Amino acid sequence: MQFTNIAASLALVTAVLGSTIRRTIPENYEIGTMKFNGSIHGVPWYGEGTIQEIYAEFTKAHPDAAANDKREPKPVPAKRQLHGDPNKYGEQCCPIPGEQYGNADNGAITDGIAYLKEVDAYCNCGPTSCVRISCSDSAAIFLCNDTDEEIWNGCNYMATFAQDIMDDCTTISPPPLWYQSCCGQEYHTNGFHVVVRYDSC
Repeated sequence: MQFTNIAASLALVTAVLGSTIRRTIPENYEIGTMKFNGSIHGVPWYGEGTIQEIYAEFTKAHPDAAANDKREPKPVPAKRQLHGDPNKYGEQCCPIPGEQYGNADNGAITDGIAYLKEVDAYCNCGPTSCVRISCSDSAAIFLCNDTDEEIWNGCNYMATFAQDIMDDCTTISPPPLWYQSCCGQEYHTNGFHVVVRYDSC
């Protein structure tokens, strides 16, 4: 019975988030589709979409290589190392003035970080636009390009921004749920920023 109550509460949390949070991006930005170029498990690969969609296509084409995936991603550097990056700045936790971003489930964001760190590839974003580089269970990681030229950033480096945000912007719901979620954004001196937030996938 307790499990049923918890499950119902989780469903309520999801329903409330879905009904109150609009899909938003910074003003005057376009929503694009990420381009991916690099390798997965040592196999060269190009694709478009979120890292989950790209990995699904890769699995269809190379089932043997995907079967060897132990799902043990490269370790995320310690928090002090991530925040010691002199090129990162302006981390903000939600609520963010002018935006209507909602919290994303920490478990799903952790999975997205693991996918991004598992590949040896670059994630692309067009000029003045945002792309979802990861999205599952209504939890998204966005790469937003603040310049007028396209960018190709290391996917595993983008994962460190999401990790920063989860480290610093996590909130925990009251018992009995203890539901952990996060929402925020962080900037880079090269003219881009990463957003972690709720979004329907």
